[in-house]
Parts: sequence; C-alpha cells; structure tokens
Amino acid sequence: MNGAIEIRPATVEDAGAVAAVHVGSWRAAYRGIVPQEHLDGLDVARGTEILRRHLAGPARGEDVLVATPAGGSSGS
Repeated sequence: MNGAIEIRPATVEDAGAVAAVHVGSWRAAYRGIVPQEHLDGLDVARGTEILRRHLAGPARGEDVLVATPAGGSSGS
C-alpha cells in the first residue's frame, strides 16, 4: 500500500463503520463538555439503522463521504 486514499460517497454497506466512527468521535471529543449520560446513550446500532435508511434514500448518501485506502473495497 502506498498510503493513497480514495474519497467516495458512502454506501449502505458503510453504515455500520460510519456510525461507529461517529459515536466514537463524539465520545472522545465531547467528554467533559456534554453530559456523560448523553454520550453513554449514543448507540452504534441505532446510528447504523438511521444511516442505512438515509443512504438508501433518494440522496443515496451524496452528503456522506468515506475515505478508504485507494484500490480498497467499495464498502465495509
């Protein structure tokens, strides 16, 4: 691998990975700022389902981008 990345629109198959990054980044970035019970209540499974519906909708995820290794898989 040469370290190159590809940025592309997210697919329904990316929903779980995107939700996990979203929840993890919120928990790390907002610890001590947002009430801990709110951060603890963030749910990857719920986020995945919301993203699946969004990515399967009319916009097809054009507003959600993912970065993958160049030449890598097209979905997680």
